This record gives sequence, structure tokens and C-alpha cells, in this order.
Amino acid sequence: MSIRVYISGNSGNKEIVTHQQRIFMILKSLGIEFEPVDITAPGREKDRDYMREQGKKKEGQRHVLPPQLFNDDVYCGDYDDFDVANEDDELEEFLKIERRTPKSTPSHLMSSATNPPPQQAPSESTTDETGPQAPNSETDRPDNDQDGAEPEVAGEPMETDGPESSEATEALTEATVAPVDAPVESDESADPPAEVKDGGEAEVEGKETKEDEHEEEGEYEEYEDEE
Repeated sequence: MSIRVYISGNSGNKEIVTHQQRIFMILKSLGIEFEPVDITAPGREKDRDYMREQGKKKEGQRHVLPPQLFNDDVYCGDYDDFDVANEDDELEEFLKIERRTPKSTPSHLMSSATNPPPQQAPSESTTDETGPQAPNSETDRPDNDQDGAEPEVAGEPMETDGPESSEATEALTEATVAPVDAPVESDESADPPAEVKDGGEAEVEGKETKEDEHEEEGEYEEYEDEE
């Protein structure tokens, strides 16, 4: 079995020429024997027709273009298939020949194996992320609540010893409970304002006290008894 490479010896397409030269270089570097078949040489019309019938035609092409690779009469593929097989180190399988060297790891897999992705730093503990937790209302009570002491209620008077403190407390409670706008009851029994005379003494006009009335009534009764 021999490898045959169908080429064009006088092609004006630079891409075709570059592909043909690269195939020759790779096969020579690997020590793989091959036979170039120039379809443009005189007397090679049958080889040209055979390549066009068995080869792969790309989309948009009128005819099958070189280079095309065969193993005797078995079609292997075009340049694109050859390039992919060479990059994956499967060129012997592509050409359907026995492998001479052990298969190596592809370059893209080798780079990932030698340069593993960086490991992520361990995440911080959940306590650091969530911050300090709020104290439990039942378990984290102050010591005075656990000892049975009743909490002081705002507004309630504190118990103190002595009459003075109790009176002050009651006065404070009344001042707190009484409404602000409560009407002030006038004391009808209060004496009317006194007028100050020239001598500086105050006199009450138009009103006599109850004691004077009782004294006058008593004197009148004694007078009737004497008669």
C-alpha cells in the first residue's frame, strides 16, 4: 500500500500551492513514503478524472481541486481532513497505515494538564458573611430578669421610705395623670379681693362673716330674756 497525493504542478492558486507544500513537509518529517501525482502533467488525464470522481468537492467549487490524498485506491480526504488529523496526532489512522510512534496527547489537552485552572480561595465562614447575630430574646436576657426581679415600668412611681417621699410621689403622679387642658375650678368660698385704703388696711365690702351674724343673734336672744 502506498500513499498518493494528487497535486497540480502549475496551479496559479497560492492557497493550493501552500497546502501541497505543507503536506509534503509533514509526510517527509514523519518518514512516511508517498507518491505525488501531478494531474496537470501530460498523459495524466485519467488520474485527473479519477481524482474528480473519488475526491471531495467543497461547496461553491465547480470541480474537485487538489490536493487530495489516497491510499492506493482508497480515498483518505482533502487538505482540511489532513490538517485536523495531524493536529490530533491521528495522521496514521487518517492515512490508514500502521502507527510507528506512540500516540501523544493533543496540544490543547497537554496545555490544560500542565496548567490546571487556579483553585478558588475557600469562602469565609457563614458567621463572617452574615455578621453578628442578634441576641435571643429568651436565652440572652439580662441577669436581673432571670433572678425574678420585675422590670421597672416607665411612669410608675418608685417606692421610697418616709412621708415626704410618698407625698412627693403622689404629687408627681397627679401632675402626670391630670390632663393639660383641664379647667380650673374656681373657689366660690374664697373671699373677694380686698381694697386697700389710705391707711393700708383691707376692708371687705358688702359681706359679713357668719360669726358676726351668730353674735348678733345671741345678743338679741339675751335681750329678750331679760325683758
